[in-house]
Amino acid sequence: MSLNKLFFLVSILLINTSLVWAGGAPPANDACAGAIDASGVTNSTACTVGAMDDATLDAPLSSCNTSTEDQTTWYSFVATSTDMTATGDNAASGGVSCSHSTTVYSGGCGGLTEIGCNYDFDIVSVQLTGLTVGVTYYVQISYASGGPCGNLDICFYACDTPTEDACAGAVAIGPTPQSLDNFCTTPGPTANSPTITPANLCAGSLENTAWYSFTVLNTADVIMTIDNIVCTGGGAGFQIGFFTGPCGNLNNFGCVSGAGGTVTVTITGLTAGQVVTVAIDGNAGANCTYDISVTNTLPLPIDLMSFDAQYIEASALIDLTWITASETNNDFFTVERSKDGETFEVVGIVDGAGNSTMVNGYELADDNPYKGTSYYRLAQTDLDGTTEYSKLVAVKIDAGFGNLNVFPNPIEGVGYLTFNSNVDAISILVIYDVSGRKIISQEINTIKGDNEIMLPTSNLPEGMYFLTVGNDNETSNIKFIKD
Repeated sequence: MSLNKLFFLVSILLINTSLVWAGGAPPANDACAGAIDASGVTNSTACTVGAMDDATLDAPLSSCNTSTEDQTTWYSFVATSTDMTATGDNAASGGVSCSHSTTVYSGGCGGLTEIGCNYDFDIVSVQLTGLTVGVTYYVQISYASGGPCGNLDICFYACDTPTEDACAGAVAIGPTPQSLDNFCTTPGPTANSPTITPANLCAGSLENTAWYSFTVLNTADVIMTIDNIVCTGGGAGFQIGFFTGPCGNLNNFGCVSGAGGTVTVTITGLTAGQVVTVAIDGNAGANCTYDISVTNTLPLPIDLMSFDAQYIEASALIDLTWITASETNNDFFTVERSKDGETFEVVGIVDGAGNSTMVNGYELADDNPYKGTSYYRLAQTDLDGTTEYSKLVAVKIDAGFGNLNVFPNPIEGVGYLTFNSNVDAISILVIYDVSGRKIISQEINTIKGDNEIMLPTSNLPEGMYFLTVGNDNETSNIKFIKD
């Protein structure tokens, strides 16, 4: 053999040796026999990341993608339920990561039977049914390396498939917050017909969608609150879609996405019996925990447009009128009056319209009103006996103290009350807010003739107030505004 030929042979051997040295050892779970036991691992935050670098191709080949796979790693889990979800999570990658497949087998190494697989990017879940509790199942993660695809790191977990994985199994929610999550769920469209789209959830893709629903009790607003949202893994964020209608015919009316915190949505125009459904997905497969609740506001018994009281001097009576825009289960109205805004007596009762969406007008006369200022309110009673009250309306019939006046009006800081009295006396000055609540009550010395009293208004909040000043001989009332 010539020296040149010998040199060439040695060069080839050195190159071949160099190529072997450049590759690392296959991972421990390169073959089924070395499968990593992932039993008890139920989400990506708890699973161990394993690199696929330098893995070889191990039979059998997955039916999901048999043409390009050249690397496989293996995991196993013991079934804890007949229905479970097996997930291969692209936890980290070097370079550009490409899609991979997750395939589940029954049997033992050397005698495996494929029972489910899926091929996708990032989070790849396989929904399994008919498993035998206590039996070990094997999972093959397959990947095509080389070309544009960089190295791939994988973590694997398997858990019981929750009912909220599909719209039909949506968890019922109500006013009491429930602490829930989207762990172990699969992409939303797979269990619905017609399928939903990522855009319905303000998303680019769907990986793990959990479903919740609420049946509207009253024809009124629905307020849904998703609070304490914490998302980890994947894109560390959430994407949420809101729907009405049955699962097979969902009507998407809004969506929202974000990284955490609180989402509050008010839904109007709903009627009793309608179903509102919400789908929560983790951004890029993120596992999210959250508290979720929904309240349905009670319909107002009446929509009161106005309530007025006016003194008709020619008839010496108080004309009381009110108008409703709508009524719900309204039995009757009671008109009440008071001298002091605290103790009331009945003026009269008027039947309500029951249920109405039309404008209704009502009228009642108080033909024996109090002298001075008196206060009127409207009580509305439902068919079930529940009663609600309107705000107070004040009416003045001149009597008692003359030329009653508050200045300045509106008051800024301290105001003054001026009036003319017929006698020397100790009088009571009382200030009420518009709801009839007594705010201030104090004795004052009044003299026959002109009086000027400093009002204790410096600490009053802004708003309208009613003032009563009276003694054994006379009583008068006036309203003022505090700025």
